Amino acid sequence: DYGKSDVSDVSIQNKIIADLISAEKKIHEGK
Repeated sequence: DYGKSDVSDVSIQNKIIADLISAEKKIHEGK
């Protein structure tokens, strides 16, 4: 089960990173 926990943590981190990237793109496009 530990492996599953690691995978979920990674997927959550990837989602947060993707959200930050998309937010930055929106900011750059807005300027």
